[in-house]
Amino acid sequence: MKEKIDQAIKNAEIFFLGNKLPDDFYSAFIEWSRITEETDEPKAFYNLDYCYKNG
Repeated sequence: MKEKIDQAIKNAEIFFLGNKLPDDFYSAFIEWSRITEETDEPKAFYNLDYCYKNG
């Protein structure tokens, strides 16, 4: 799964946020959900949508 997320970042389908790349979509979803609630970061919303679409 990590390779799929890495490739999505390279293809500009999702944006890297945070200190490390989550290993799976579930972990990524949790992290980006937290970021959207705390900061309203547009890239986190975009990534969260990517999880919903491809999760």
